[in-house]
Amino acid sequence: MDGIPQPKRILCDPELLELKWKTACSVGSGLSNMGNTCFLNSVLQCLTYTPPLFNYLLSNNHTQMCK
Repeated sequence: MDGIPQPKRILCDPELLELKWKTACSVGSGLSNMGNTCFLNSVLQCLTYTPPLFNYLLSNNHTQMCK
């Protein structure tokens, strides 16, 4: 294996990623399970409370990519 291929599109500059929490926030109430969605809900909640993604979404830098 030659290593990991380069991505076709970069959504966020890796230099701008903040790996630690910028601010302390209270935990939300979570998601409601609608039938067989508990696994999907748990994945979404884990991603939402991951510091780099959370900080990126709060920074609104992603709106610059929108047309």
